[in-house]
Amino acid sequence: MNMNALDGDRALAVERMLDIYTASDLLAAVRLALEVPGDLTIDLGNANSMHSAALQVLVAVVRAARAGDRSVRFECISEEMATLWRLAGLNAVLGTPNVAGETVPESRE
Repeated sequence: MNMNALDGDRALAVERMLDIYTASDLLAAVRLALEVPGDLTIDLGNANSMHSAALQVLVAVVRAARAGDRSVRFECISEEMATLWRLAGLNAVLGTPNVAGETVPESRE
């Protein structure tokens, strides 16, 4: 995972498969990102697949950010990942996914 600062916001780029083995790495990177003020953007463009453990981490991330009155935005979601997102019924929590190249609306209720 790579993290960059963009205009006061934090951007986290996921660069590999998100599975049960890498979910803890994702959680650690996001926890670091949430320690810094500003909203968080997670770029999923290079994540070629996602395990349910990683989805659980993303749900926890959005909830933690909302508790701190911050938002999380997901970008560059593949069609396969967007389908998984929808089938899992996570649109209400994570936002409605758009396909790669488009931005997903902020996840803040």
